[in-house]
Amino acid sequence: MKAIISTWKTLTDTLNVLNRERSNWLYPLLSFAILLVSTFAVLIPLLEQTLGGMHETGLMQLFFFLVVYFMYGLLYFVVTFCNVALLNNIVGQLDGGKPSRRRGLAAALPRSGPIALYTGVSATKGLVSLLAKVLLNPILGKVIVPLVGKRSWQHWRQLSASVPLLMAVPIIALDQPVPKQFFKRSEQMVKKTWGEQVKPAHSILLLFALPALQQGAAEHNAKLTWQGLSILLVAISVYIQLSAMVNAIFALGAYRYATAQKSDLFPGDISYTAQAFVKSAKATNQGEAVSASLSASPSVIVDDGHLR
Repeated sequence: MKAIISTWKTLTDTLNVLNRERSNWLYPLLSFAILLVSTFAVLIPLLEQTLGGMHETGLMQLFFFLVVYFMYGLLYFVVTFCNVALLNNIVGQLDGGKPSRRRGLAAALPRSGPIALYTGVSATKGLVSLLAKVLLNPILGKVIVPLVGKRSWQHWRQLSASVPLLMAVPIIALDQPVPKQFFKRSEQMVKKTWGEQVKPAHSILLLFALPALQQGAAEHNAKLTWQGLSILLVAISVYIQLSAMVNAIFALGAYRYATAQKSDLFPGDISYTAQAFVKSAKATNQGEAVSASLSASPSVIVDDGHLR
């Protein structure tokens, strides 16, 4: 229940940011329109053909994963490109500029290379979990592989793996010039401003079920398969669109606070700026353990050079 309430608040706060100027809505609406056209014109026919031949050879199964990889990459590139344009438009308004529908797209176009690199990293991260889930074991793919990857990254970089992916979007959008190692730049920014072993204070959670696709694929029913794929890909498109937009605007609030000490994106709510990142459970537990150890130890007081 707490996660649902937090998701709703984050979503409504994000929509309030968009509502400040109507030109802001151009970019998410354009993004979603491209996603829908791509889904029904390209992705659904491609996946239908691939699913129909999956039982024939292992090569078709490999092709299926490549199709999924391409699908995710295409959807997320479009969303990220439009989010980079959106952030540029919002920042222009915050800094006193006039609303312009062309401003964001003109700023995003030269950044297509870093956006593609960011998309490739995100798509690869998602594909590894998918391969482990389907080829090895559902529990392994859903829980163990992401958990091991997250713990390894935290041990190596002292940050959650979601932090560099989250903060990379405003860095790509606003840094002049775009740093070649924008993931490293995002880590350094967060560590300098909020410290190590932190995680984002806000997140968005959406759930959906897809029984039609499973039944259609099992029965080789083309109509049910098309229906299931339509529901699946539209749901994925909605999820990617909403979660990426919320994350980008949240990251923009944190970016403005870290680079210019400004809290003008979400006025009066420091949870999006000064408290945008919070200590992870592991770091909190370590801190509590140290405090408990110190309080349990005998007190030592120095008085005029003598211990007592």
